[in-house]
Amino acid sequence: MLTSDELYAVICDCESIINCRPLTYVSENPEELTPSMLLVENRSSNTKDIEELNSSSLNKRIKYRSKLLKDLRQRFRKEYLGQLVQKHNEKHSRNRHVGEIVLSSVSDFSLYKSCLRKIAINLKEGAYKSCHENLFSFISSKIVNNIMCAALDIQQSDGLKAEDLEQLLTCGKLRQLKISKLNVRNEEADVIQIINILKSGSKHIEVLHLTGTNDYEVDELLNENELSKAMGNLVKNCPNLVDFHCSISFDLTALRRCHNLRMLRIRFHPKQDWSNFLAIKNGYIQIHKYLEYFTVCQINKSKPIPYKDIVIIPLHCPELTS
Repeated sequence: MLTSDELYAVICDCESIINCRPLTYVSENPEELTPSMLLVENRSSNTKDIEELNSSSLNKRIKYRSKLLKDLRQRFRKEYLGQLVQKHNEKHSRNRHVGEIVLSSVSDFSLYKSCLRKIAINLKEGAYKSCHENLFSFISSKIVNNIMCAALDIQQSDGLKAEDLEQLLTCGKLRQLKISKLNVRNEEADVIQIINILKSGSKHIEVLHLTGTNDYEVDELLNENELSKAMGNLVKNCPNLVDFHCSISFDLTALRRCHNLRMLRIRFHPKQDWSNFLAIKNGYIQIHKYLEYFTVCQINKSKPIPYKDIVIIPLHCPELTS
């Protein structure tokens, strides 16, 4: 593993070696013609006839030298670099050997993303479980969020596994969790396990998205079951929620501690009053200072919309815009 400075030095050495190779293998000159002679201007410190020089002769020499270098560079680009481009388009089937220098390019990919993916693979393989402390508790929240995204991308093809995400969920540095396409019928046990694990480190969660592939099935399946109760307990332990999007039904009163909530999207038909997420003190509904966006995706059209209850929400949410 090289540092950025070491990698830069290695690349510069490679560039120097390549540019010092002769352009042709047969040459009449005692010194081989190399690309570096054309790319780097030759510097001369000879002052033998400096007393005989004047401004006129120097100007002529400078113009001649500039023209010569310009012509050489043009020929170098047209003749030599043009051949390299043609050679580059040819496909080579020769196997690479140890010690060879290979330049590769992958579109829309970076060293940072490759490192995130490698960490996610190590998590899946349990490489960090032998550590006495949670390594991710010493990493910044932004990086932990990115590692979680990489881990979830890998799990999309293999299925959701709670044990692979346990160290990220319990590190206390996770600020956002976005899991989409939840297949609750097949992954209910893993979803419950993730929610229960996250509950211990959810104090600082600000963004929480848990959405299913078929919201109607989720709504009908999760009424008053273990997953619904686990979801309610998790929300109670997330007082710093700012953006919440969920298709797992739960008791809306669990949201009463989320005073910083700005966006609330629920993809299920609530079983109680829609305004139950508003805090109540001494029998009076309290003002929610920050809520800007509230939506309920009514999946089951056979259930009526409680318009009288909806009126209460904008009356107690002065910042509500949608």
